[in-house]
Amino acid sequence: ASAFTARPHARCFSGCLQRRCHIVASANQEPKPELTTAKVAELLEVSFVRACMDVSSGYVDTLKLFIVASKAGYEIGATIPALSLALSMCETQTAGRPLMEEEVDLRALWIALVYLTLEAVGHPTSHAAEVGVTVPGDQRVKFEPFVRGVVSRKQRGFTLQSLKLEELLSGGDGGVGDAPDAAERTPLETAVLSQSMRLIFLTLTVLDEELPPPSAREPPKP
Repeated sequence: ASAFTARPHARCFSGCLQRRCHIVASANQEPKPELTTAKVAELLEVSFVRACMDVSSGYVDTLKLFIVASKAGYEIGATIPALSLALSMCETQTAGRPLMEEEVDLRALWIALVYLTLEAVGHPTSHAAEVGVTVPGDQRVKFEPFVRGVVSRKQRGFTLQSLKLEELLSGGDGGVGDAPDAAERTPLETAVLSQSMRLIFLTLTVLDEELPPPSAREPPKP
């Protein structure tokens, strides 16, 4: 059971995205306000709690909203420390209480995974070098091979259903050779890795969904 007690509505968050930033286009929005690190932090705060509650049931729309907000931070060049500070100063408490330390840590990991995924595929940002180096070193060392493994498999046609956690962790192409065996991991560690795999894949899915339809793309050159 989730420790969270408040359940913000997904449609409210979508409305927030439409009103406050460039993430969702709105024909009636004129002029569009500038997206800032503080506004990104607010969107992350609102989406994180619901995403945590929904992900265990397989509902991923709210997790994708969290990914979109993280991606927006990456695109404007918001560094991880700047986002962490903005989140700590955010007055909104979507859970109805301050987050527990492990919840704050999980949220920070999710943001780092989105950043590492965007970096791995060369997604544009206004401050590429600065953003790239702000993922904490311990998270980069532990998860960068894992991220690249998911990216590689997605590019080779794997689906989320066909991705297998143990194959990713077993070494070889895109694997994490120094990861502990399943028997050595706690159930919580396995759950975090499984969630991380899903989040990385969904980050790539969000990028795919933003591409124009094939008919609108430039025809291949002969």
